[in-house]
Amino acid sequence: MRLLKLLKEKQLSNNCHFILISLILVMISIKYPIFFILFGIYLIFLLRHKYIFIFSLFILLILILRIASIKINKSLFTEKESYNAYCIDVKDDNSYIVYIGSNKLLIYDYNHNVKPGDIINISLNINDNQKSYLNDFDYESYLLSNGISFSANVIKKEIKNNTFSIYSPKYYYKNYLKNNLSETSYDYVNSIVFGNNKLDNELKESYSFLGISHILAISGFHIILLFNLISFIFMKLFHSYRSGPIFTILFIYIFLIGFPASA
Repeated sequence: MRLLKLLKEKQLSNNCHFILISLILVMISIKYPIFFILFGIYLIFLLRHKYIFIFSLFILLILILRIASIKINKSLFTEKESYNAYCIDVKDDNSYIVYIGSNKLLIYDYNHNVKPGDIINISLNINDNQKSYLNDFDYESYLLSNGISFSANVIKKEIKNNTFSIYSPKYYYKNYLKNNLSETSYDYVNSIVFGNNKLDNELKESYSFLGISHILAISGFHIILLFNLISFIFMKLFHSYRSGPIFTILFIYIFLIGFPASA
């Protein structure tokens, strides 16, 4: 009862829950339009919370405009033209992520030598990411959930220049690990440190059976451990606790691994 009383007194906490529910309903409604009815009912409920009501409508408008712009921009890409792309990240599966204008694309390019920060002149073949049958994996939604407009295959490319990228240290560190660790060890480090789970399915099932599969993915547990480790180092080096630098380091790390929800 005391906890409930404290929560009622903390109005910001309750408002955050209203905002969270609103965001969830907006995202579900974008995917399944029938939920707009439930979202409309929820908006009526939010009329007594003016600022949250306005915020909810604003988020809905932004998402609709974003999805509409993605579909329009996708139709504008043609195989006859070449585009200047800026590489921001390189994946382990012969692909990399680029920006072409305001569009974030996943590019499949086997045996490439592209690095983060590269400016590329590129011609593309846009992939059709629609589901092939009912209940199939919705790859298009998966890409959108990662902020990627769509995927494409390379027809031809030319690396023009290389500039600074915040993802460069991550790229070179992963290459160092790949060259100095066994394949299995690298997969473990890649999963635990960077959140890229490429382990064998049988091994994943074994960890799941033991109830410790959470250690193979980035979670709040990992962030707490990292926070405590950095705090310990700061205490040893400076003999004081400094929250600003610690949270800055944590923010940069979470940014580099793509802001997973658990982190």
